[in-house]
Parts: sequence; structure tokens; C-alpha cells
Amino acid sequence: MARNTKREPSRRSVRAAAVGAASALVAGEMGVVEAARKIRRLGFDAETEKDEDVLFFVGIDSETDHFPVGKVRDNWSAAALTREDNLREEFERDARAEAIEHAHNLIRKYWTNAV
Repeated sequence: MARNTKREPSRRSVRAAAVGAASALVAGEMGVVEAARKIRRLGFDAETEKDEDVLFFVGIDSETDHFPVGKVRDNWSAAALTREDNLREEFERDARAEAIEHAHNLIRKYWTNAV
């Protein structure tokens, strides 16, 4: 089967971004929720749409999409931000070990295909 070279750079850049988010999570430079949102936003290709590690982060994003992250925080009151930040931090503490495991798996699988 011929490779679709037109999609190849895009696939590489998506995988590089996923590896970057996973690496930042492992290094403690990014939280679980932020990493999940970045990985989920990268989209899928035929090889990753059923990847259990990608799907883990899609699930985290779905489970936490109500937490204010990024510019949307400007629209929230200080009291609401404090409440939601505490809940998000608790969620991240509980999910971190499993998220790190899935992040390591993504890095192992996609590092060589991302560069």
C-alpha cells in the first residue's frame, strides 16, 4: 500500500505535539488536565483512533471539561476559581500516576514517528 506523503508531515507534527504534551506532563511542567486537553485536541489518525493511551487522555478531557483552564478563567469569579482549582488539583493528584503511565506509553510509541 502506498504511503500518503501529503498527510505524513501533518501526522508527524501531531505526534510530535502529543509527545511534547506527554513529556511536559512527565516532567511536571504541565498538569494532567492541560495535557489531556492538548492531546485530545490533536485529533486522530487511523493508527491512534483506538489507541488506549490516547483514549485515556480523551476520557480525562471529557471528565474534566468543566474546569476553567486558560483564558476562560477571566470570566470566573475569584471564589469560583478557588473552588474549581481545588477540585481540579484533587482530581489531578488522584489521576497523576495513571496519567504518567499513559504519557510514558505515548512517548515510547510515538517518539520515533514524531521526529
